[in-house]
Amino acid sequence: MKTYDEFVRVVKALEPYLDQLVFVGAWCHRLLQFHPLATTPSFAALMTEDADVATPERENPPSADMISVVCTAGLAQVFKPQPQP
Repeated sequence: MKTYDEFVRVVKALEPYLDQLVFVGAWCHRLLQFHPLATTPSFAALMTEDADVATPERENPPSADMISVVCTAGLAQVFKPQPQP
């Protein structure tokens, strides 16, 4: 996913769950430039082909409804829990 349109597609698919999710990873870096207090970076934003989403522990693994929404939107779910230290 390298375009904002693709990222918007992910956000819209997950809209019912946005109050429970945090977008993490390279997209945060790319979106920060739109904040009114952001300065213009002196380097190109990172590009990735995915959107990383963190869920609260109570949603690990994500609910069947959330997985259904992701699949219905034509997106692939990859569950990668954080390893315990």
